[in-house]
Amino acid sequence: VTSIGDRAFYSCSGLTSVTIGNSVTSIGRYAFDGCRGLTGELIIPDSVTSIGDSAFSYCNGLTSVTIPDSVTSIGYSAFYGCSGLTGELIIPDSVTSIEGSAFRGCGGLTSITIPDSVTSIGQDAFSGCRGLTSVTIPGSITSIENYAFQYCYKLIEVYNQSTLSLTIGSSENGYVAYYAKNVYTQVEGESWLTDTEDGYRFFYDGNEKVGYLLGYYGTDTALTLPESFTAYDGTQVDK
Repeated sequence: VTSIGDRAFYSCSGLTSVTIGNSVTSIGRYAFDGCRGLTGELIIPDSVTSIGDSAFSYCNGLTSVTIPDSVTSIGYSAFYGCSGLTGELIIPDSVTSIEGSAFRGCGGLTSITIPDSVTSIGQDAFSGCRGLTSVTIPGSITSIENYAFQYCYKLIEVYNQSTLSLTIGSSENGYVAYYAKNVYTQVEGESWLTDTEDGYRFFYDGNEKVGYLLGYYGTDTALTLPESFTAYDGTQVDK
């Protein structure tokens, strides 16, 4: 078998396990959509290059998925509604785009690794991934479409290596920073600019482990400064 066709096992709700052979190069649209009985780990072999639209939608018994480096495209809604997926999701370096709703509703995921090869994140791609607490947007990303991270209520730490402007509380760029308490913008090496939810901007020198207060970008007219911080000139300042 070299390919699994469209709707091959569509809605086979009694199916509990599947082994995909090393000769398979493509998984078609809706191939395993609605196979709610599938449980445990899904291992996609290195021979597969494409995962079709809705290929594993609503396979909510799956607890983990291994996507190999051979895969170049993850289709629209490929893993939509796989609520049983938990822990870390690693997207391989071979993937260049994450299509709309690809992992929508995967509420058990706590961590997502997006490689530098990805240039765009589709609409609703990670919407409803309520377990996510942090995400790194790599420098290769040029667009994050509408609602990509909507309803990711725990996504409070955002690391931005791209040229996109990510602002705390903004619905722009797919809501990625909408719920954030901190947005870190890489300056060089391990150095970051950090915008906090209360409107302060800090520079963090990753080498010296020192934070400098750069300024205030909020709207309050009466400020309560942190108890102690390091000013940009390196002097220690108390409240």
